[in-house]
Amino acid sequence: MRIDVAGARGESQTDIARRTGVGGVTPTDTDAVALEKLATYAIAAGTDAEPGQFIVRGAGDDPFFIGTDGTGADSALRTDLAAPTGGVLVGTADGSNVEQNLAERSTDLSALGYPKLVFSAAVPRQPAAGGGFASLNDAGHEPGNLSGAMTLSGRNLVIPFGYTANRVGTFQITPDETFAGLGITAGASVAFDKATVSFFMPLYIFGNLSSIPTTAGTAGLAVPTFFTGDVTGIKSSADVTITHPSCGAATHTPAVTQIFQAADVVAWDNRCTGYTATTVSIATFIDFVFSVTWNGTAWVVTTPMAVTPTVAFSAGVLTVTFGQTLPSNMLYAQMNSPYHATVKGVRRNGNMTTTTIPISFVDSAGALLTTEQAGMTATVSIPVKVKSATPLGRVAILRPNASLDADKIRSDDGNFWVWGAHKLAASV
Repeated sequence: MRIDVAGARGESQTDIARRTGVGGVTPTDTDAVALEKLATYAIAAGTDAEPGQFIVRGAGDDPFFIGTDGTGADSALRTDLAAPTGGVLVGTADGSNVEQNLAERSTDLSALGYPKLVFSAAVPRQPAAGGGFASLNDAGHEPGNLSGAMTLSGRNLVIPFGYTANRVGTFQITPDETFAGLGITAGASVAFDKATVSFFMPLYIFGNLSSIPTTAGTAGLAVPTFFTGDVTGIKSSADVTITHPSCGAATHTPAVTQIFQAADVVAWDNRCTGYTATTVSIATFIDFVFSVTWNGTAWVVTTPMAVTPTVAFSAGVLTVTFGQTLPSNMLYAQMNSPYHATVKGVRRNGNMTTTTIPISFVDSAGALLTTEQAGMTATVSIPVKVKSATPLGRVAILRPNASLDADKIRSDDGNFWVWGAHKLAASV
């Protein structure tokens, strides 16, 4: 007997059952007795249901009941059955009983063409002793939907899913409070069967410039533990170049700060002279100063500057060529010479330019000395800063978002939180 049709206006399911006798309901049964009989009947009927029949639960106190469209128009029938009473369909087209229908509801939706949403979860950690990443799996943590071990790919961590999806829903990886406190961040490239995670961290470098070697090495440098071995320095000419993991873009300007100690007699400053995504170059800048002396056979120029000036003497004028261009608004110099019996002083002899200065020596009467002779010594200083031949002092360097090697992220306390959602095809 079918009851998948509406009764008279205002007639309830129990009224229909008392009128039709379905499920053994009698005309004198109360609503409570009728509902009990109908529920028993629905479950028994569901066990023997044939393809094309469905178990439906009505709204409120309405019972389970069975119905069929007889034509195989499954979707239309399901809507027709559930909608009149505001009920919810819990059946399947294969005639399963109610208990099976409830357990297999997601399979039923897949069979109707709906995708299946699946999730993955993990708590990756690599202990301080190393040995690779694994998800925490203990009384308080349990991974979900992973397949096989986590592996490394270059500097990245690969997390395998326990499925192969056909759509990526979302994927999130977040550091816990230990790693977040260190500034570690993570980003993932997500495929249908795995996520490849890249890690980043602000890179702080402490450098003692005078200790940097002339061949690439780690001497004179101090970095966070997770970057050990990834940062090297080399001294070349007047510059120190520090090489480090990529910070993503050359437009990320490094912050360079000079560090002073109590014993320092500061007459210099350190400046960034260039940078790329993976390098920072630093040089020490000092006052422009040099000394020039006639040693009896030649002029000798001494200076702590990176560029040594050259000199030429003619008719009592010593022309000094700087070898570098000075600012045009700083064209004045201070000159002095030590005491000598016949050479009594030094003075500028003509106009100073951005690249040269003419100087002359005089005797005790102030007369120009036109020939080179012993005692001709002068020290010249100009109030501008130029590169020192020798890097000096200490600096602190900050590069934001430097690439962090996953294999070096080792901690007995820190971990990451991972959660992902994918869609599988309806046939899965």
